[in-house]
Amino acid sequence: MGRRLFEYRLAVLVALFAIALCAVAIPVDAPLMWRLTRPGGTAVEPLGHAVSAAVLLVAFLFRLFGEGRLRAVVYGQGATDALVTSGVFARTRNPLYWGTLLFLVGASLVWAPLLVTAALGVVMFVFLDVIVRHEEGLLAERYGERFAAYVEKVPRWGLWGRGGRGEDADVKPAYAYALMGNLGILSLGLYRVAVAAVGPDPLLGLLNLVCMGIWLVVVIVRRVKARHAQ
Repeated sequence: MGRRLFEYRLAVLVALFAIALCAVAIPVDAPLMWRLTRPGGTAVEPLGHAVSAAVLLVAFLFRLFGEGRLRAVVYGQGATDALVTSGVFARTRNPLYWGTLLFLVGASLVWAPLLVTAALGVVMFVFLDVIVRHEEGLLAERYGERFAAYVEKVPRWGLWGRGGRGEDADVKPAYAYALMGNLGILSLGLYRVAVAAVGPDPLLGLLNLVCMGIWLVVVIVRRVKARHAQ
């Protein structure tokens, strides 16, 4: 099961995010939309907007520092071959998956009932945990005792690791790529929060499209570079 999910992980991730984001395609004043996302037609409180935005920003930081440390963008494109154990990876083994999980929660929190958001979060976590366990098997085969020593010091999902600088000590981070690569996802989430708070805004919509465009350009450039490097 882990191998199958690993092979099709991108498709599953896109499907889960599509479910979480589908509310943005339905007019917020549609009767069905109110019944599905806001029981009783009550408006989302400003505190909910702030919490959702905070969750999205934390998700962004997880992915920024994780991909920056890996010299990667969008799930490993162009990532270093070294066993990365420093930076945010010294605290938790899966900062990128933490970011993915929190993005889904933050993007759906202001549009869906808490129970729906929680259910989506649980499904995403279970899926990611299966993927992580499969990946750990691959890393154990590749890095052997070095990975085993890392596992002893840094938890799979916890944030209290005590890792240090490993063989990646001389790998220079690439935070600029990571920043551009995650701006699109962050802007999409924050735009949803803004629409929930103040309604659609053409300028915010345009800014979101620009950020998404930057994200797509970075993805394409890194993919082309990775192919040429092979």
